[in-house]
Amino acid sequence: GLKHKWGQIVYVTGHEYKILLRLFGNHRDLPRLLLYEGIKYIINNGGSFHIHQDRGMKIYDIDSQKDLLKAQELL
Repeated sequence: GLKHKWGQIVYVTGHEYKILLRLFGNHRDLPRLLLYEGIKYIINNGGSFHIHQDRGMKIYDIDSQKDLLKAQELL
């Protein structure tokens, strides 16, 4: 697997939050907007992100019932 994996969690504040609010006000298809599209919009409009890692934290990607059963075994 990958050494580093994105946990699909984003906390947006300050300048980046204001940029995101502009997107929400201008986007007609907001219910169908995907997270990566919002992140791309922020970056393209001068925003940036900082990575925070907790070395002891484990994140499991659950996309199916099989993944859920496997995750329960790991807890």
